[in-house]
Amino acid sequence: MLITTRQRSSLLRLLVFTLAVGIFVVDTLSPLQFAVAVLYAVVVLIAATYLGRRGVLIAATGCVALTLLSLVLVHGLGFRDTAPIRAVVSLAAIGITTSLVMKNLSANERLRETERQRANLARFFPPQLVDELVKIDTPLSLTRYQPAAVLFVDMIGLHRILLEDDAGRSYRAAARSTGAAEQVRLLPAWHR
Repeated sequence: MLITTRQRSSLLRLLVFTLAVGIFVVDTLSPLQFAVAVLYAVVVLIAATYLGRRGVLIAATGCVALTLLSLVLVHGLGFRDTAPIRAVVSLAAIGITTSLVMKNLSANERLRETERQRANLARFFPPQLVDELVKIDTPLSLTRYQPAAVLFVDMIGLHRILLEDDAGRSYRAAARSTGAAEQVRLLPAWHR
């Protein structure tokens, strides 16, 4: 029996929730005096596998809430001993893990985007050129202007038109005495 992506995601959510509740119960009911809530970092790591950014943030927020709730239920509002220090260590572990997971998710998204762009470029360019284009830091879509010359030639009868025809002689004279913009303006009139 194959498990679909939706079923896997649902099972993962259930696992994350069950693990978080289990850690909460152990943290709240255990007589042990250590930072059990540090284990919530595992919950955040598991959530990162398939739940995405939103799922990680929801899991991390839930873990922080359960840590604080356990602290208040066990120790009340009058904090004594090392309970607040253990809670701060646990909250720091959850925060650091969440931060690292979010950076990892961002890096993976950038990697997928780069691979998608490389695949799109590979459809039109040879592999060596794709490698060079991917290494460029500036976007390819930046507009720039460079001087260029474009020549359209109809090879049939061109020599006769340019050398013997009156229109050809007048065009050659105009081309020598004007700039490129004026020549572009003259071409349609001469070509009729």
